[in-house]
Amino acid sequence: MSNKEYIVDKLIKKIQVLLTEPEFEKLNHIILSKAMKEKQRPKSVSAFVRELIQNEIKKNNSETK
Repeated sequence: MSNKEYIVDKLIKKIQVLLTEPEFEKLNHIILSKAMKEKQRPKSVSAFVRELIQNEIKKNNSETK
């Protein structure tokens, strides 16, 4: 592993999200529906969940100010 890869790996933390099969299917449906509505390519589940988390963090930050 190069020094750059090591630094990037240190900056990124991974979390595990456990979903039931019906929850996963519903999430995929939400992602696909949103993409069709916005006429864009669907995001991966990982990217979608990351965006949800980032939005929640931003919302929390603005509420605490």
